[in-house]
Formats: sequence, C-alpha cells, structure tokens
Amino acid sequence: VNHPKGVLIRWDEASDMVFANNAVYCPGTTAIDASGIDKCTTTANYVEGHLIGATIDGSRLFDGGTLSATFTKPANNDYWPRPDSVLVGHADPHYVPDLDFNRTPRKPPFAVGAYESEGSPNNPGRPLRAGFK
Repeated sequence: VNHPKGVLIRWDEASDMVFANNAVYCPGTTAIDASGIDKCTTTANYVEGHLIGATIDGSRLFDGGTLSATFTKPANNDYWPRPDSVLVGHADPHYVPDLDFNRTPRKPPFAVGAYESEGSPNNPGRPLRAGFK
C-alpha cells in the first residue's frame, strides 16, 4: 500500500509461478510492473494504481476501488477490509493460505489480501507501524 512501486514481477524465464489473492493499492503510482506475468498463474488480484505489462481484465486483475472504499482507516495505516469491501469473499480458494496475517484461520468465502475479516469492523490484531514485524 502507498509504495512508489507496489509489485515488481520479472517472470520471463520462470515457470510454475503463482500471483494470487493480492491487494495492491498504490494510488497515483505504479501498483504492478510486470514482465512474464502471462506465462504464470495469476488470479484474484485487486489493484489501485498504474499497471505496466499487465491490464485489469476482470479475471486475473481487478479494479480494487479506492483505499477509503476498501479499508477501514487507511489514513491511520489501518488496512483492515471494510465489511462491504470488494476484497471480502473474492479470493480464489485454490490459493488461500490456511492462516491470515493475524494467524486467524481462514474460512470461506475467503477474502483477498492479508486479512480474513469475517465481517468484523475492526482488526483484532496489532496495528501496523514501523518495525511491527
């Protein structure tokens, strides 16, 4: 979120790569700069920002809307999906990890991105801040 270049993909010589269920929000900058992305599995990624080497196609890459429409408090670095977020319930189930970023088990219908909100309006985990990992 809010990076000058959200994702850099160079898969021209790669095989068996998967780019799935990501929320990439870089309004006004480059969300995805990709090369070779057509050779690999790409599904259920939601994007705000410029694309290089990729296009919004409604299958692999989707228009993710705006930060404020998608996340609860993006101005406070709170990227918890709003209950009505485009991310909720739209992940490709074939590529969902067992646990979300808070180590909460994921349950269908799965959300795109780091968190499985299950309709909760607030993140029960630690807030993001410098050095949080």
